[in-house]
Amino acid sequence: MSDYILKAENIQVDYIGGYSGIKDISLCILPNNCLLVYGMEKSGKTTLLRALSGLEKIQKGNILLKGTDIDKVLPKDRNIGFSFGFESLKADKKAIDIIAYPMKLRNLSESEINDRISHINAVIDIDLEKKVKNMSISEKAKLILARLFSIQRELYLLDDLTKNLNDEEKSDYYCKLESLIKDKTVVIASDDKDFALKKFKDNVLIITDGIAKCQGSIEVICKLPFSMQCASICGYELHIGKLIKKDNEYFALVGDDMSNVEKPINDIYVDKEVCFCKKDNIIMPFYYDLNCERLISYTK
Repeated sequence: MSDYILKAENIQVDYIGGYSGIKDISLCILPNNCLLVYGMEKSGKTTLLRALSGLEKIQKGNILLKGTDIDKVLPKDRNIGFSFGFESLKADKKAIDIIAYPMKLRNLSESEINDRISHINAVIDIDLEKKVKNMSISEKAKLILARLFSIQRELYLLDDLTKNLNDEEKSDYYCKLESLIKDKTVVIASDDKDFALKKFKDNVLIITDGIAKCQGSIEVICKLPFSMQCASICGYELHIGKLIKKDNEYFALVGDDMSNVEKPINDIYVDKEVCFCKKDNIIMPFYYDLNCERLISYTK
């Protein structure tokens, strides 16, 4: 018996045209733990969640569900809940019908359905008789939460639902989410930096351009950020400067300040503009390819 719920090993999802949605990502999800997948829009968060659920076919790597290849487990037997998007909400349906739907599919009794709806709405607090077409974005987000958590699952995968919420609505959403995920195994995708740092700082996977190098605490990740977005969430300042070489030593020239940095992977970056990240007198450069299109490495 495995000690994890789900494990991904070097997975990759490719799209038509050779574009990779995610590349070489590994992670491990333990029982009764929450993992935050943090990344900007179009960073690969949704693709990763879909792959973990088995909804997106991977071209490389393995996804193991409690030790078994996920493709060998029938979808009905995976016991994974995946949040659907706002577009899946039918405008003329009432909230109570949308929450009840997955329970009816499982042939739960009417009394059990009503009990579960009553229990979850004590947390969510929405008008159960209200139709989707009359709901605000905030109400729709909470409705999706209610439907997702109305069924007992071994793993919940929750995509980002807060993009169009104001600060007050986000605060309310996160408060309700925290109550719902207690003692559950959950993966949450978000591009909310404050939420990532405050709520899930002990178990984070930062993804940029489909790449995620490290799963762990913010404290560990901050010691060696693998990208500029990663450096930004870790509190580094980002600067554009020039990489200087003098007597086999290398320096970052940012404005009038010059600081020593480690040897780059190649001298082609010498005397060129480079992005540097700085925090607590630590400065690290991020290097680009010759077309300045993609981050490929850094010094450490």
